Formats: sequence, C-alpha cells, structure tokens
Amino acid sequence: MADKQRNVPDDPLDKLFTPEIVKRLQSETNPSEGLVGRLHVVAPWNPYEDPKIHESLQEKAYRKRELVRSIWNGYLRSAWECGFFGDPHGKELRTRLTGKDDENFRSAMDECMTCWLFHSLQGFDVAPYPKGRKSGQLEMIVSLPDGDAFVEVKSPEDRQVHVSVETPLSADPSERAEMFQKIDGARLDGCFEEASKQFDSGRRNILVFCPHFDFDVWFDRNRMIEPLYGEWTYKFYVSEDPSVPPREGESYIAPVGRFTKYYSDRGGPRHTRISLAVSIEWFFAKDLSSVEHNVIVVPNHYAACPIDVSGWKDCVRLLIEERNGTLLLSWSDGADLMGGPEQEG
Repeated sequence: MADKQRNVPDDPLDKLFTPEIVKRLQSETNPSEGLVGRLHVVAPWNPYEDPKIHESLQEKAYRKRELVRSIWNGYLRSAWECGFFGDPHGKELRTRLTGKDDENFRSAMDECMTCWLFHSLQGFDVAPYPKGRKSGQLEMIVSLPDGDAFVEVKSPEDRQVHVSVETPLSADPSERAEMFQKIDGARLDGCFEEASKQFDSGRRNILVFCPHFDFDVWFDRNRMIEPLYGEWTYKFYVSEDPSVPPREGESYIAPVGRFTKYYSDRGGPRHTRISLAVSIEWFFAKDLSSVEHNVIVVPNHYAACPIDVSGWKDCVRLLIEERNGTLLLSWSDGADLMGGPEQEG
C-alpha cells in the first residue's frame, strides 16, 4: 500500500473550491442544472436570502445544503487520507472535481465516495490508482483481511441527474415508470462489460456501481439481479388430459446474467474475473436529520478468486446457496429478492 496523504484539510471543499475557482464557475454564461446545484453546496450561499427559494422551502434547502456539504467533505477527507490528492494523480482528480462538466464531477466524487465506503465505513486500507489489465489504470486497491482486491468504479445514469438542495434526488418508487428497469439493467450490463476488459485475471476484483438512476436500486434490486444473475421467468404447465388439472406454475430466474452465462462449446462459467459487484447510493433521511447510505453487495458465485464479505458492515449481501445444481438466492435483510424493502410512508 502507498503512504497515506497526511495533510488532510479540515474542510476539503473550501480547500478545493477556492474563491478564484468559485468565481470562474459562477461566470459560466449557460450553466447546467448540475453546476448550479453544486455551486449551492460548494460556494457561499444562503437560501434564506435567495429570492428564488420560496419562504416555505428555505429551511429545507438550508438543511439539505449542510448535509450534502457534510457527506462530500467526508468522501474527500477519506480520499485525502488515502493519497488520492497526492502526486502524480491528484491534479487530474482536482480538475475533474472543480470543472464545469457534470459527468467529470460526478465520477470523481463517486470515486471518493467509494474510497469512503472501504476506508471509513469498512475500515480497510486503500491506495489509489493501481495498474489493471494491459497496464491500464484502476481506481483503487483495497487491503481486505484476507488479501488485496482491485476496484473499478462506474457511475451509470438514466439522464442528467444533479444534486439539488431544493428538491429530493428521486421520486417515490411507486410513481416511477417500469420501463426504466430494462434501461438501468442495460446500463449496468454495459459497465460490467467495460470493467471486465479493465480487470486482470488471477486477482480479486470488485466492480462498484454508483448509480444515478431515476429509480433507487435499493428499492428495486432486480436492477442488480437481472444483469448479473438472470431474468425473472414464469413457467406454465399444460395438462394433456382435460380431466387432470395442470401442475401449478412456478417462477424462477433464468440464468442469463453475466455471472451465470456458460460457454456453449466447452462449458464452464464465462465471467469469472469479477469477484463481486457493489452498489452504493445515498439519500436524505425523512426528517432531514442525516444522510444515509444504502450498500448492496452481490458476490459472483463462480468467481475465480472469490471474496468473503460476511464480515462487512452496514451493507446488504446477496446470499447464495447451491443445491442440486440450482442456485438459491436471498437477501441478508430478508427483503423481496427482485424488489426490495418496503418504503416508509
């Protein structure tokens, strides 16, 4: 592991977003909604004095701003402690965080959030930017209790998604359109395809999704199950004898996901390079007292180099049991396999 960067600022956002950088961003003639939302967080801004914020929303906007500043500073502090802002890559990370491009900011902050997940939440040592396949660069290497694991971070999105302190990040799942499920699954699958080419074989590899979807993966976990293990299918039975009632139908997961695909010619699982997939999302507590994180861990049952996640904290794991050649799947929190936990209110 690389030496840690010890000179961690008390307020990393203030360290990064200097008055000069804030002025440059504020001078953009046609700023995106994402940039406007970021400036509300990183620059001096008082919703109580902003005529665009209705009086009834001022307190909520203020509390959201403070919460977002707090978690962003937490992510950045973890990355600073682990050397992400040191030479030779620190300049590039700073540029992505402080530029006007929404996608660059989002992916850079997601990398810092992933560092926070492993370093601050799980308590593992983390070092930045190890070499991947064909001398490519991965995001980080994590020292797990039983050895190192290499990490790649992906930030799939439905559409332009931005942090706003005036409105929630997402609508109630009951009001969300079903059609996005296939779209999100395809985007996760694309991330898997890309990461498979970046990871080297013979090593333990972790693919982290930081999804920016209109639907929370946490409440619709089919978005993880379908691209990784397979599609929910229903089997009907027909009786040839009209006098005999047909056998009751049954539902099952057709093994067509990345982790369950087999070679058609020589047999054996095709995708063994990725040891496990992780999804991390954050949301405001209902009373705006805090920001909470939802972490889902999906092991690859056929990984060449598996990872034991039984001791990981504050996450939900996909539990896998193989019985007579069939994989039995369940969530460690007891939630519906293809759905998720029920939402309050």
